Amino acid sequence: MNWIEEYQFDDNQCRAWKGGGKTVWIRRTEDEWLVASKDTLKKQPGISCSENAKVPSDLEWKRVISSKLNSLKVRPATPDLPLALKPVEVMSILPGEQCHFYIKVPLWLQFIIFERKKEELLFEVPMTALSRTWFGDSSSGFISYSLCTKLLKEAGKNGYESLSIFCPFYIYNNHKIKLDLIKFCIHGENLSIFEDTGRLVSNTVVVFFRGDEQEDRISISETPPEQFQGATRVAQPRKPLNRSILRKSFRVIKQFTSIG
Repeated sequence: MNWIEEYQFDDNQCRAWKGGGKTVWIRRTEDEWLVASKDTLKKQPGISCSENAKVPSDLEWKRVISSKLNSLKVRPATPDLPLALKPVEVMSILPGEQCHFYIKVPLWLQFIIFERKKEELLFEVPMTALSRTWFGDSSSGFISYSLCTKLLKEAGKNGYESLSIFCPFYIYNNHKIKLDLIKFCIHGENLSIFEDTGRLVSNTVVVFFRGDEQEDRISISETPPEQFQGATRVAQPRKPLNRSILRKSFRVIKQFTSIG
């Protein structure tokens, strides 16, 4: 997928983007953009674009009036809500130890219409189906997407095939007793996306876990991970980093870990 490619449409031309179990159709008329999406039974690795796509008769179109924004580009994006992550295997971190792993953040696509310096979001879609859940307690929690995931030793070679963004994650256990990592949250909407030889990676997230007595310290890097210093930024964060929310999301990590 070429994230810098710009698409021009002939009148009434329809293109289709396919990936995973999702297909998106976009048609341009004289003063409208028409958009439709549909889940498909056959899952496809990676993302492909058809120049003159066949259009199913049962599509429900969304119409957007736009007489001046005539060009389109596609951007990768992180999910629009935090991710409540449950590792497939519980990881234990002894006192004074650290661990490093990668999380596969599900990929979204954003379709942007533009003309010169002006642009608008036409449509966005998750390439992987996600279910919503509540993370945290009733008073300080928040809506998020639920994701059962493996904690990977290294980033995959091709993020497009898995429709994922690889997020480097470090946890330092600065507490005096063992930390069992059962469930935690990551604010993907605060992450940038970088491309490295066909692989999508995010900023590095670092957590210094200090137990109940002290507030945890969390940081998100501004640049590509050390392992991917040649990577190019292809998407800005959805939202500016809010450190108070970030700290709160990791305070509730204590409710989902077994310490002792």
